[in-house]
Amino acid sequence: MPSSKGEATQPLRGRTILITRSEQQSKSFASRLTELGACVIECPTIIISPPDDSTPLDTALRNLDAIQWLILTSANGVHAVMKRLQQIQGISPLPHHIKICTVGPKTAEALEQYGIKTTLMPQTYTGEGVVDCITPHLNKGDTVLFPKAAAARDIIPSSLRRRGVTVLDPVAYQSVPPDQLPEAAKTHLQSGTLDCAIFTAPSTVKNLCNLLGSKDALQQALLHTQIFSIGPITTAACSELGLTPVHEPPDATTESLISLLINRMAEHPA
Repeated sequence: MPSSKGEATQPLRGRTILITRSEQQSKSFASRLTELGACVIECPTIIISPPDDSTPLDTALRNLDAIQWLILTSANGVHAVMKRLQQIQGISPLPHHIKICTVGPKTAEALEQYGIKTTLMPQTYTGEGVVDCITPHLNKGDTVLFPKAAAARDIIPSSLRRRGVTVLDPVAYQSVPPDQLPEAAKTHLQSGTLDCAIFTAPSTVKNLCNLLGSKDALQQALLHTQIFSIGPITTAACSELGLTPVHEPPDATTESLISLLINRMAEHPA
């Protein structure tokens, strides 16, 4: 039981937490952790940028009448597609006949910012979950548009193509690493003063490793730090780089991740 009202309202008080999301995505997440009492060290290890060649995406967006389903697997993908559609057409509507499958609630929330509601959402917020969710609703010969990140796994397009579905999977955005680490993050990583490090995509942990210079440097910097991952694919990336154990929430959402973080910190008083 919390020993004071402060501990009840700020269960992360006294904790120093590294977050590695892109700058565009980290603001609300950092604000929530700060509200809970944490000292948040922002360390964006990815920068979201347009693809090197937008032609395949543009071609798909100019032919939306031929698309039956749109699959969106991140808020970044939502914003990239809607921004590009607006640039092409001057407005950003989607034809009413298109059904939309989003990977999880955050992606659906991003879509709702444009006045569009999702049609389907899997119970498991992964590419495999998307395939299982959408497959019963597809007809042979359907065309699915899957605007993806440059480094996206092939699980969705390859699985649907095996089921006789045409999949267009143009790159909608890419994640590139920054040139260097922020000074505050560098200081805490060098001194080993982080309580937790949070990774929300495989690229966030891989890029941090590259920015630190080696796998050994990554392990040393996080030697006394609890590692938290958003989901199984990110957890696998952490494990491959020698970061263990990794705490993973039951659902791949920031809310579930924060709940797990609070519970784990309660088990290890500051």
